[in-house]
Amino acid sequence: MYTFKELRLKHKIGTGPVKRIKVAILDTGIDMKHPDVHLKRQRIIEHKSFIGGEATWDKSGHGTHIAGIMLDLTNNVDLYIAKFTDSRRYGDGEKVAVRERIVKVSPPVRIIRDLH
Repeated sequence: MYTFKELRLKHKIGTGPVKRIKVAILDTGIDMKHPDVHLKRQRIIEHKSFIGGEATWDKSGHGTHIAGIMLDLTNNVDLYIAKFTDSRRYGDGEKVAVRERIVKVSPPVRIIRDLH
C-alpha cells in the first residue's frame, strides 16, 4: 500500500507529460455543486450509487472532500465515483463486501488505500 505522496512521485501525477490516470473513489458520493468540485467537474467521468439514491448527493461530505483533494492536487487524474455508504463509518461487513467486488473487476485494479 502506498501513501498518496508516494503514488504522486511514482506515477508523476500532476507533473510532466499528461498521461491520464483513472482513479475510483468508493465513499459517500459527491456533491457536484461543491466549490472544490464544480469547476473541475469535467474530470469526473462517471458516478454511480450502489446503495440506492443518487451518487451526486453526499450527506456526510466525506466523498466530496476526498474528490476535491484529488482534483486540487492533480491535473491528469479522471475520477470515477462509487457511492457505497451514507456514513463516514464503515462496518467490517461493508469493507469485506467492497474488497470482494473490487478484486473481481476486470481489468485488475490495485487498492492503494484500504478502509480503516
